[in-house]
This record gives sequence, C-alpha cells and structure tokens, in this order.
Amino acid sequence: MNWKQYVLAAVLLGAVVFGWSHLVSGPPPEVVATVDDEEISFGEHQARMNQIIRAYEEQGGKVTPEVEDYVREAALDDLISETLLYREALRWNISVDDRDVQEAFQRFRDRFEEEEQARAYLQEMRMTEDSLKEQISRQMKIERFLQIYMEELDDDEFEVTDEHVQELYDQYATHMEDFPAYEDVASRLRAELEETRHYELLEELVAELRDESQIEIKIELE
Repeated sequence: MNWKQYVLAAVLLGAVVFGWSHLVSGPPPEVVATVDDEEISFGEHQARMNQIIRAYEEQGGKVTPEVEDYVREAALDDLISETLLYREALRWNISVDDRDVQEAFQRFRDRFEEEEQARAYLQEMRMTEDSLKEQISRQMKIERFLQIYMEELDDDEFEVTDEHVQELYDQYATHMEDFPAYEDVASRLRAELEETRHYELLEELVAELRDESQIEIKIELE
C-alpha cells in the first residue's frame, strides 16, 4: 500500500498539527470553500487535516511535504462530500438519538485515562467537546441516511455474480503464489466485491450531488 492509499484509509477512519505558515504565506482565510450557501471554515479544514494525519501516523506513515499537500486536498474534499451527504440526510429527515451521540462521545472519552488527556487531544485537533459531539451527530445521520439509501436501491445494483468472483480469484491467483483454492476463499472474495460496489455507489451519489451544487474552493491546493 502506497502513502496515498494510507492517507485515504485515514480519511475513511476518520499528530503533527499543521500550521498555515507551513502551507502558504499570509494570514489564513476564514472560509476555505463554499457549497452553495454553506461555508467550510479554515478551522474545520485544519481539524480534519489533523484527524487524518493522526490516523495516518498511527498506521506508521511518515509525514512529508508531499503528504501534507495531499492531505490538505483530501481533507477539503472529505468535508465537501460530508456537507453534501449531511444535507441529503436532513432532506430525508434523518435524526439520531442524543443518547447515541453521548454514548459515542463516552467511548472517545474512555480511550484516555485522565480527562486532561482527552482535553489536550481535542485541543490538538482544534476541537471542543461540543464540536466533537456535533461531528459525531453529523456522521451518525450520514451513516443512517446511507444505510436507508442503499436499502432502497434496486437489488440489481449490488449483484455480484459467480463470474465476477471467478475473475477476482483469477487475478489474485495469477499474482500470488500458493493462493488458496477457489472454494476456500469464494465467500470472502464475494464480500470484497460487494463492499467495493458499495463504495462505487457512494462515489456515484456524491458525484451526482456535486453536479447539482455550486462549489467554490477559496484556497490554493497546488
């Protein structure tokens, strides 16, 4: 797995704390992007970058200037997609129980032996307890929306045939010595293909939402 794949994995899991001076000269902008009439703030962008980098480093990744640039773009792209999906979740009247949010927050809190450690972590991530709970709530609503959205799609959208499984098996068997027999791995390969299809459908949905929206990037990403 190359470093870009590690970073993308960190996004999905979602440290060095990036300072604006490491990226461009001049004061940071208050708003880094807009999605129609919704703004993505500099603080939100920095917080998401820090989260991705921490996850990346925990996987053994080394932060280089090239990685920093890539994370900067990946974090903004992630926030734009999240904004679009969250808006859809609200349009579908998706709600979550405050108790579920609090339980998720408590699981975060239980990762630390002392409350001061949790506060220090949040400060490093440029977050507060309230902003973390808000992010948890948003993510829960998005997850619930996607679950319902996927359930309502036609079953044909998810169809994985025996031929598809055989093709994937042949690819692995061609490039890997002593690969297990087909019948020993067929169910795992089918699950892999189904998961891949879910990601493809999610990408298609986000692409459609982007096409329907006016998105303006207000910072240089190159």
